[in-house]
Amino acid sequence: MTIGSAMTATAVPTRPECAYVVPAPVCRTPARVNPEYPMIYEDNAAWVRRFVPFDGAEAMSRFFERRYALFDSMIYPTGLPSRLVHSSCMTSLMFEVDDLALRQHAAFGEIADEWTTGHPYGPAFADIWSTLEDNMPAGVFRRYRQGWRDCFRGMLAERDYIDRGVLPDFDTYLEIRQLSFGFRPLLACGEYVHGIELSPAMVADPDLEHAQRAAGMHLLLVNDLISFRKEYTHGDLFNVVAVLVHTHNQRLQAAVDITGELIRAADAELAGACATLLHRYPLLPDLHLYVRTLNSLCAGNLRWSLETTRYHGSGFGWNGLRRRTETIGLDPSRPRASETVRQP
Repeated sequence: MTIGSAMTATAVPTRPECAYVVPAPVCRTPARVNPEYPMIYEDNAAWVRRFVPFDGAEAMSRFFERRYALFDSMIYPTGLPSRLVHSSCMTSLMFEVDDLALRQHAAFGEIADEWTTGHPYGPAFADIWSTLEDNMPAGVFRRYRQGWRDCFRGMLAERDYIDRGVLPDFDTYLEIRQLSFGFRPLLACGEYVHGIELSPAMVADPDLEHAQRAAGMHLLLVNDLISFRKEYTHGDLFNVVAVLVHTHNQRLQAAVDITGELIRAADAELAGACATLLHRYPLLPDLHLYVRTLNSLCAGNLRWSLETTRYHGSGFGWNGLRRRTETIGLDPSRPRASETVRQP
């Protein structure tokens, strides 16, 4: 989708008195959770306590409250539990690195290059990276490693815009965000946690690439929509909603509604691409499992994003209503408060 012409805009915060209503994001796949989640959480927590440095007990408590292990347990509900522990450790680490870079303006290139004990996160990176390299099939690990390289490249591009205090146009934003969101590593890890490996011919199938793009778009748009308030109150405007407002002169509510429609379109596009693949390859169980994983990635990401305190603060997660909208107020003086209102 193209919106307007190529341009950049100064990243000026939206007026704090503004409020907007978040439409319920569309996902046709019901969310599920891996039945071994309690064990996965405990093993992940033990690894985090051993390897991840925190500023203090309060920071560690906030970290665990966000339930990063639940993210992996929901996007891979049928994955092998021991391998889900591995994937959840990398997820936990990358969320923490993302937060560190935002708080301290750390260079992602430095974090990406120093996989050694000389960096504060070096022991954690070295441990989980070597575990994944030792256990992943060679082809899967190559895709996983390239996915993270692309992710860091996207993060550096984001940082360039943030440091200059400007926002790109919509299409440029999506090009960068599709890298920086880290979706490609999730795809490769989906093979790993399920004990499958796609053939080179299957990896190159245009319809599979189409399905992957649709799923990736769904994930990043859901993330942007639900995390917008949190990011705004912390001064991070590299978000599709902010791009639509500041670069393309959309009103805040219109930008939110456009994002909701883009999520709906991505969900429909994924459904069509998956149907094509399943019809073409009726006798390939690994491909069928991979297609189900594309859908569980979307469902799990949505459900976790609604529940995690990372985006809503303590006590403000989803209240369990299947159909609901949220009225969100933008007030930088109250960065941890979120009003959730049930609409008639």
